[in-house]
Amino acid sequence: MLGWLCGQPWCRALHDKYADRGLTVVGISLHEKDVEAPARYFKEKHYSYLGLVQGEAAGRAYGVGPIPHIFVIGPDGIVADQIVGSGPKLAERIEKKVLELLPATRN
Repeated sequence: MLGWLCGQPWCRALHDKYADRGLTVVGISLHEKDVEAPARYFKEKHYSYLGLVQGEAAGRAYGVGPIPHIFVIGPDGIVADQIVGSGPKLAERIEKKVLELLPATRN
């Protein structure tokens, strides 16, 4: 799962809950003036998933416009879902899609 502006508690919760089944969460930051700020934020919040700073090139490659912008990418590398914006059901929608894509157990 790739997330531009994925610094929300539910990103961490998904990572913590499903990492052992193969979920990889990557939080991607854009246009930061202080490139150390995202690392400090991740450390402060105890986020253990991956973070990418200066993600403008990745954003262009994926066609990211407004943020937050979340991509759920399947094990085959194909985008299974993308969500722009936020809302009360966002975490539920993403978790449902993640569960569809993850194997029941990890080998």
